[in-house]
Amino acid sequence: MRPSPYFVELLLVSYLASFVFLEYPMRNNKLFSLHLSYRLTLYLLVLFDVFLYVLAYNYLGLAGVPTFLGIGLITLLFGPRIGASSAVYHSIVMAYVAGMSIRSFAWLVGVGVLTAFLLRNVFYRSTVAKMALYMSLVNTGWYVLNRLGMGLGPAFREFLFAVANPLACSVILVGLLPYVELASRIYSNIGLTELGNLSHPLLKLLSMKAPGTYFHSVMMANIAEMAAESIGANPVLARTASYYHDIGKVRRPEYFTENQSGRENPHEKLSPWVSNLVLNEHVKYGVELAKKYRLPLLIEDVVVQHHGTRPKLYFLHKARELDSNVNESEFRYPGIKPQFKESGIIMLADSVEAAVRSIEKPRPSRIREVVGDIVNTIYNERELDESGLTLKDLELIVEAFTKTLSNMYHERVSYPDLERKGSPVIANERDSNGSGDT
Repeated sequence: MRPSPYFVELLLVSYLASFVFLEYPMRNNKLFSLHLSYRLTLYLLVLFDVFLYVLAYNYLGLAGVPTFLGIGLITLLFGPRIGASSAVYHSIVMAYVAGMSIRSFAWLVGVGVLTAFLLRNVFYRSTVAKMALYMSLVNTGWYVLNRLGMGLGPAFREFLFAVANPLACSVILVGLLPYVELASRIYSNIGLTELGNLSHPLLKLLSMKAPGTYFHSVMMANIAEMAAESIGANPVLARTASYYHDIGKVRRPEYFTENQSGRENPHEKLSPWVSNLVLNEHVKYGVELAKKYRLPLLIEDVVVQHHGTRPKLYFLHKARELDSNVNESEFRYPGIKPQFKESGIIMLADSVEAAVRSIEKPRPSRIREVVGDIVNTIYNERELDESGLTLKDLELIVEAFTKTLSNMYHERVSYPDLERKGSPVIANERDSNGSGDT
């Protein structure tokens, strides 16, 4: 360790390194400007990692530095670019604090960047263990070549650290990740995948109290996921956020068309102003539930943003029949416009799925027409201006929506009305060509 007179220099080195390798990548990632907790969580993890690195290096040597744990946690939560940048930052600070050689510095950078690369698309905990095994093999190879290059014989203690380090780190990483996610409400793809389990208590509550909304959300998740994949957005976030976007409808579900099942529409007995408040409430209550259940910050954002500031035209027209001076702003949703691509996709999917489901004969050409009209309408309303979606993205989204919806809502095969209804022959035909009603 360097003596205390170097403390000012250490601060200067840390500041310059953080500006280049942390601040710059964060400025190119909109999520860090949306939520202060993103920046705070990253810096807390970086400080924790540096402290852990120095401690491990002093007692265990270079082979004992827990790179897979530190960079792995950052990569899973913030993505490979932030992970790789953090790896360089860690290495610079470590090299200065511990007085590392160029060889050791290069190794630390290489291992950190490789860790970020290996963990760039991880959706299951088992994949973390698999990547740790790869890193263990890399560590072993580096250790042998490094010792041979220096003309030294093997040292069993260091060899053991090189092999076991990534494996031990993976166990700690998998165990620590849920606590960091729950505390920060910043979720990895692993956490989002687990939240996408339809047995989650909040989704079960939605299925029981608002079954129509639940069905709509599940169908919508399919098309949102495909659209996100088509433009390189996060499909897991798009799917999982779709499940939860309307959770606020568990309160007064009967006031929403999809849950009425042919029953009387309660809005017929309400003034349009009261109906307007009821619709607004599902957004506000959805946010309350998102906070209560510690859902990811981005899912809470989707709850707020999926209607944006769009007008409720039906109730606006009813209100103007009673009072021609009604201002349109009174009948707009209280949210904000979508702030990231996945949120924009969900806004589009929400309107598209409901509209296509109502088409009497859902041929692909008709589906494409409806999808295109809805996307153009929302685009012209300027609801997508802050989402980051480009015109090229919207073209790809329309294609993905059309393809997925055409497969979901294709026309059914008509069977002749044979004399022997319920004939086993008919049942066998249905089973063989897969064109039943399911």
